[in-house]
Amino acid sequence: MTTQEKKRKMTTNRVDFDQICRILKVDTWEQRDDRIFESYGWDADASEEENLATEEESRDEAFRAYHDAVMSVTEEAFAEHGLMLEGVPFGRSPVAHPWYFRILPKHDWKDAASHIRETIDGFGLFVFGSLRNFLASGPYTPREAVLQHIGWIPDWYRVYGNGTASYHVERKMK
Repeated sequence: MTTQEKKRKMTTNRVDFDQICRILKVDTWEQRDDRIFESYGWDADASEEENLATEEESRDEAFRAYHDAVMSVTEEAFAEHGLMLEGVPFGRSPVAHPWYFRILPKHDWKDAASHIRETIDGFGLFVFGSLRNFLASGPYTPREAVLQHIGWIPDWYRVYGNGTASYHVERKMK
């Protein structure tokens, strides 16, 4: 892979649900499903078919609740950074798929980069002081700065004393 291809790959604005979970620093669905698998439960008096149907229904319900909570927290955190998610179709389907998204700025990439810089500055490990300094640190275009530093978004909760993204996901599921 050439340097240009690596740079392009690191600044893609297309993400899937698992990547969103990693950005927020929360469990992916697979990790969560493995952890709560036992809670789906089997009834000793029911047939295997009934148990499998009940398990599938419970699992689908758990997925929907988790997906909705993660997406709600993501939309909230992204909005605080001048970003939004747009669902994209998968394959030949014209309908947006619940697993695939495009990260877009609400206004423009410069505004979103400024919001991410503020979160980084608020966290205190680095202080850029201005958008110009932040962009020069790469050097980055505003779009590259946003996409390369998107992992700072969940720290917004800690910077402003609101816990963690994981805490908010769990809270929304109750």
